[in-house]
Amino acid sequence: MNYNIFDTHNHIQDFRTEAKNVWIRAQENNVRNCVVIGTNPKDAIKASRIASELPGVYLAVGIHPVNAGKNGQHISALSQHFKNNKLVALGETGLDYYRKNNPKKSIQISNLRDHIVVAEKLDLPLVIHIRPTSASDSDAWDIHNDLLSVLREEPTVTCLIHCFSGGIREAEKLVDAGHYISFAGNITHNTKLGSRLRQAASEIPLDKILVETDAPYVRPISRKGKNEPAYIIDTLKEVARCQSKPFLTVAETIWSNSKTVLGIKH
Repeated sequence: MNYNIFDTHNHIQDFRTEAKNVWIRAQENNVRNCVVIGTNPKDAIKASRIASELPGVYLAVGIHPVNAGKNGQHISALSQHFKNNKLVALGETGLDYYRKNNPKKSIQISNLRDHIVVAEKLDLPLVIHIRPTSASDSDAWDIHNDLLSVLREEPTVTCLIHCFSGGIREAEKLVDAGHYISFAGNITHNTKLGSRLRQAASEIPLDKILVETDAPYVRPISRKGKNEPAYIIDTLKEVARCQSKPFLTVAETIWSNSKTVLGIKH
């Protein structure tokens, strides 16, 4: 079966010396492209090196919200990557309320706004990380509402909502604002969150859906060990089931969505 997959978010630099073999296995399983994400200045250098060495790999750099406000952790510290021809997005940035010792919400929001300014200047989309305090519906709504409040200030910036953790209500609000929803392996999980993700995937338009692995994290339910880009097929199949559409139709559309939002023409 001939089809292409775009893993819009992973951290294959975390595989270290195995990164090349991990990417070879991905390409053998129809994963033609991916975006490798750098989450701080040191990590961005590793991600940039991987993007330069491996075919079909693109780059995004940003300051993760859990790093916001820390010494040397500012989007300006990543400026050396802004002219990299593999750079297709900024991030991941966003909001993370999960741990009590995370930076204050005001600091995280300031970090997000700084990324928005640079994204506008460079005409790049933003990769958004959102992790609520818990899996409850109310916590999911609260953090997504905070995000939407900031994004409404600059409506021209397009976002990829990475490893989406909301439900139908949050997804519809984000899609209506022009953003893309990216589903990861947890859409296959037998959890409250997994059920909420499947409901969202069944309701939002296919032309606003992306898929990712977040490798080596968030593996699909049927896999063991570290998650790999090759395993993205499980997520793609689950989205096709939720959409009640033929697999090849879903695969082709999501491939096209990925190239569109990331500005990749070839």
